[in-house]
Amino acid sequence: MAFTGVIRIRDTPSRSSIWPLIAVSPYQAPHGIQIDSSGTLYVTCDLSRKLLVIDPKKRSVEAAIDTEGTGHWVAVLPDGSKAYIANKNDRPFVSVIDLKARKMVGRVSIPNGTQGIAASPDGKWIVTADYNDPALVLIDTAKDTVADRIPLQGLTRGAFKPRYTPDGSKILVCNMGDGQVNVLSTADLHGKQAVVKVGKDPMGFAISPDGKTALVANHGDGTVTAIDLASGRVATSFMAGTGIETLSYY
Repeated sequence: MAFTGVIRIRDTPSRSSIWPLIAVSPYQAPHGIQIDSSGTLYVTCDLSRKLLVIDPKKRSVEAAIDTEGTGHWVAVLPDGSKAYIANKNDRPFVSVIDLKARKMVGRVSIPNGTQGIAASPDGKWIVTADYNDPALVLIDTAKDTVADRIPLQGLTRGAFKPRYTPDGSKILVCNMGDGQVNVLSTADLHGKQAVVKVGKDPMGFAISPDGKTALVANHGDGTVTAIDLASGRVATSFMAGTGIETLSYY
């Protein structure tokens, strides 16, 4: 997202509707965004080192919480109790935010930094990708400590944007340089991984609500790769536009 002081929200899928704006100035560089079950928005502003709490109905910033690092992505627990901020390589930790108290309450040490972050559907785990090494780091949300470190098979460098399937049975993570997606079973995180070659510079996912299909946004060549998650293989690929980064089902 550009270094502007606004974010756009959309209420309906109508192509003709105008996207309303939410001004977040003076906070700079809104990037990661999450929404909780009540509809509250949480937005990281990395240059300002803040996590914004936004009421989308009022279109106003309700709170700006210090994160200490240049928070790039955010994961919010399903119960809305805590948020976890990935600081890339700016700070060697994940920032832990108490959303009820609206303050930072902890740091989970990740010495190499973090590249993407996600919460498990049951809220018990946070998974983040090591910024440098081909590995995932699993955080226990009850203790806010590192519970496990999982090597990623077939990779030579750090991965990008881990995501859980809706039922929590799988974790997907992509790698821009190697052009691949790893699919891990949460029942055996250290077991054999499905390694799927996709397009150039994959940057994100959209996972279908039934958990059967993952769409991969390949930023480098403007394609989308559809992965059949049952078989761990490519089902199809199609052109979707130059510079594609983000996808979503709605």
